[in-house]
Amino acid sequence: MEGVATVNVYLGNGKGSFKLSDSSIPYPFVDVLPPQVGDVNGDGMADLLLPANGSISIALGKGNGTFQAPFTVGVGGGEGQILLQNLHGQSSTAGLPDLVAPDSAGGITVLFNTTR
Repeated sequence: MEGVATVNVYLGNGKGSFKLSDSSIPYPFVDVLPPQVGDVNGDGMADLLLPANGSISIALGKGNGTFQAPFTVGVGGGEGQILLQNLHGQSSTAGLPDLVAPDSAGGITVLFNTTR
């Protein structure tokens, strides 16, 4: 069943508790695949990767608990959990992971991160 999920961001106060921020990001989904967090553009700020049926929406972090509007990349039908891995020879300290999206047919889609 296709619907709309919402990612809510809770910000830590440094004392062990969290507060709901004003940042809520809706995105289409089919399964209950979890969003992933990682720095995909190398700016040192956490970004959100939001899996949906046949796509990944990426919301780049602004560094203050809010995110830019997500852009979407097609990866093929029925992907599984998004994996962030260095696959194409970049230095592991470059901080620019490639995205790997396994699909329900036993294949994978790899999105090479060419951010400079």
